[in-house]
Amino acid sequence: MYLQNQIQCTDKGALSLTAPAKVNIFLHIVGQGGDGYHLLQSLFVFTKSGDKITISPNQYKSDVRLLVSGNQANGLSNTDNLVLDAASALKHYVKQPDLSANLKLEKNLLVASGIGGGSSDAASTLLLLNRFWNLQLSMQELEILALGIGADVPACLYARPLFVEGVGEKLTHVDIGLPPYIVLVNPCIGVSTAKVFQIYQKSLGDEQGYETPLASFDTIKSDMSTYTTNSLFSPAQKLVPLIGECIDVLQACKGVGLVRMSGSGATCFGLFDTDNEARAAAANIAAKRTDWWVWTDQLRL
Repeated sequence: MYLQNQIQCTDKGALSLTAPAKVNIFLHIVGQGGDGYHLLQSLFVFTKSGDKITISPNQYKSDVRLLVSGNQANGLSNTDNLVLDAASALKHYVKQPDLSANLKLEKNLLVASGIGGGSSDAASTLLLLNRFWNLQLSMQELEILALGIGADVPACLYARPLFVEGVGEKLTHVDIGLPPYIVLVNPCIGVSTAKVFQIYQKSLGDEQGYETPLASFDTIKSDMSTYTTNSLFSPAQKLVPLIGECIDVLQACKGVGLVRMSGSGATCFGLFDTDNEARAAAANIAAKRTDWWVWTDQLRL
């Protein structure tokens, strides 16, 4: 089911939508464009739960206001946020500066952690406001707006398995046979994506360089653990050595399948065939690493 079909109507004309976590099952850096942006090939999957965006009427004409709450809200701004960037981009695109709304972001996903929380928040905001303001923009128009906000935002509009290429603008919907349950762990250390890419770029001179582009997603679909990787793992681990410990802890869990780092880190994940295995693994890790962020969920496959 597409994400836009999961918009819920609440009382007094409000709309709400879950902004799920984005997980990179693999992430290959395959080159660099003339504008300096890195070109990638990646498999994006999404969790069923995550942050929550709620939009309700606002009596202040031309004003969009944001309230941030939730257990991961500390340090987030009510005035400088990708949710507001999405609202601003939408108003500018339709040339209707008087549009108004109250936005509420319930922040549950860890910030700056490689799972696209901010990007997913922005994408859900675009979908909600498109409905709330009755703009009737197409998904293609929303994709263009989304890419201007961030490279991961177009894919987050769909929140279903996608083979993503280019700088994030080329999206191919794919069917995959991954285990449906996931455990995410993070040592609660924020990672700067820009710094990870800086370290990665410096490493190209003495390491293997860019990954060889995949001819198609189908060439690696049957065995992603063998044919894929995360090109940013090594540079991210140089910034946060505990990423290696996250990988080791997950690999030691009973029933775990593929274990990887997502995005530019520091969140790592393990995939499981059953909910019981995933919950047991998450409980065990949380008991032993009380200062880590641990999240278990089901994937939208």
